[in-house]
Amino acid sequence: MAEEQSGWSYISDVVHQDTPDNRDKAYSKMAPVYDLKMSDVGSVGNQNLIKVGYEFVNNSESSLMLDIAAGTGWTAEHFREAGYVGQMDAIEMNAAMLDIAIAKGLYRKTQCQEVSDQSPLPVADETYDIVTATGAFLDNHLPQGCIPYILKALKLGGLFLFNCRKTEYNEVYHNELMRMLEKMTSEKRMILVKKEETDLFQMNCNEPGKPTKAIVYVFRKL
Repeated sequence: MAEEQSGWSYISDVVHQDTPDNRDKAYSKMAPVYDLKMSDVGSVGNQNLIKVGYEFVNNSESSLMLDIAAGTGWTAEHFREAGYVGQMDAIEMNAAMLDIAIAKGLYRKTQCQEVSDQSPLPVADETYDIVTATGAFLDNHLPQGCIPYILKALKLGGLFLFNCRKTEYNEVYHNELMRMLEKMTSEKRMILVKKEETDLFQMNCNEPGKPTKAIVYVFRKL
């Protein structure tokens, strides 16, 4: 019998793929066991994102959230557990992951599509009160240049809530992300509301040998 693949092994597979096609295949392989494997390695990125940013969320039945790189819907599930009563839409590039999220009945609308730094999101401008992304700001996932398009999708005063891994592997990517965030704030297109370092995984990660950290960012569109 083949040895069961560990959660860290699955995570390494999807994080370190060098092409979009290989990344998509890795996520399709992980999709059926994603929720279980993420629990096994102590994933708390979604919960901590909400702990940091939920106080700023417009929580009403008319509120509309866009969950980018939605995966199997973990972020949306935790928003519901926190008491969020608004509607949610999702964009996710991997069909197998999105199918699982759809089956959970979390979203009003979903789209299976890559988020690019070359074209707008497949939504109308100034549609959303909240845009969120958990665990997706890293190499070969969300490009830093997608942030101007995310801002276009937000209403004035809307909330942009996301996290980014704080690891040696992700350092170059994170530095470039910081430059993009600073550019958007210097142009007065958004303002930083809160920034906090949190755990991404509670269990010791295979790579650094200690719990993986992430920075949670909360911005408001101006």
